[in-house]
Amino acid sequence: MSRFVLRFLLGAVAMLVLYEAIQHLSSGSEETREETWEMAAFMTGYTHDRLEEALARDPAPRDARDLEAILGVRVVSITDAAYQHERAQAALLTRQDGIELAVRMTDGAEDWRVAAALPTGPVTLNAGALFQESDEAVDLLNLLVLLLGMIALGIGLIWSPARQLRQLASTARALRDGHLEARAEVPRRGLVAPVARALNEMAAQIQQVVAWQELVLQTVAHELRTPLSRVRFVVERVADATDQVERDEAMETLDGELTELEELLSSVLAMVRADHGAATVQEPVDLREVIEVALDTLARHQEGRDHPLHIERIGLQSAPPLAGVDRAAATRVLDNLLSNAAAHAHQRVRVVAAVEGDSLMVAVEDDGEGIPAEQRSRIFEPFVRLGDSKTRMGVGLGLTIVKRLVEAHGYPISVVQSELGGLRVETRWPLAVEQHQGED
Repeated sequence: MSRFVLRFLLGAVAMLVLYEAIQHLSSGSEETREETWEMAAFMTGYTHDRLEEALARDPAPRDARDLEAILGVRVVSITDAAYQHERAQAALLTRQDGIELAVRMTDGAEDWRVAAALPTGPVTLNAGALFQESDEAVDLLNLLVLLLGMIALGIGLIWSPARQLRQLASTARALRDGHLEARAEVPRRGLVAPVARALNEMAAQIQQVVAWQELVLQTVAHELRTPLSRVRFVVERVADATDQVERDEAMETLDGELTELEELLSSVLAMVRADHGAATVQEPVDLREVIEVALDTLARHQEGRDHPLHIERIGLQSAPPLAGVDRAAATRVLDNLLSNAAAHAHQRVRVVAAVEGDSLMVAVEDDGEGIPAEQRSRIFEPFVRLGDSKTRMGVGLGLTIVKRLVEAHGYPISVVQSELGGLRVETRWPLAVEQHQGED
């Protein structure tokens, strides 16, 4: 806005300079003889009117000094003989209403010598100076009109941006007061248009974040009720236990409920960190090693299972050794994907690794019942657990965390049908710089 005002003022000054230059050039132009006579006639009539007005004033001038004070130009008293001489030298002689004027034309348009026979006596004066005062008043008036026109133009130019800025301020106050649905009117063009678009984008993002936070808080509060009520029930069992065996069983149950609560809080914390871009420390990591560690962890968890899962590895040995990832984030993603696949699998879990362009694709799939295509996008929503009651494990945040951590690395996550019959979740990770240089 300050630049706009400065440019306007500079433009106004330039207009004024141009105006003065035109006035100067026009005043200095040569006049033809016919124009000179026309000017003389006009000058004579103008001088006669001014003298008549001066003589008609109350009090009327008594001598040349009084007349000079009224007209504002030099007036000199002359003798009758001098007036007759001026009359003889005059190029133009007029008489009207008892006032006789003898006009002597000179070379300069600003020096018109006029001898006047007045009731107070003959005088001489410079009609050009008399007319110049009026001309200067007209120039001043023209300049004032020009200045007012420029001011009106400036007000007209800044009126629309000022009104739009007031609307932006009103929208900002509405957002401050909690009306997150408020949006600013975006003009088609102008200085305010990009600011209004940025404000609306910011407001939409804030509204989305707040809505997400409210959803998480409401859902967490709901999810906490069940384990807390079970903990309270178990505590009552411990208090009412009559023997050590019953007390030990209740304590074991209590330990499981507390473990579930800990898992819920840990998952919520991980999701919040993922939302705030925690997975940003990307460095060269041997992703094959991370995958193998996650597979070993899964195998240990399956030791007590009646029918242990068969874990398949495809492409791990030929995969590039280095990927530019956050090790902690990659570890959590693979642990969550493998745990989810194991929870839904019948007998087989498969891990596939392959290079796709500048990324390393890692897919985890199972031979479970799968999920209909129209419901697959819902598995990334927080606290959503699809499937039958036998497979509804965990708190429903694992895949939500996975999605956010994978996308924090710059690649999308996709879910498709697996050849094994269940789901295939595909993640992509950027190859490390060292890996690219090695390939070059």
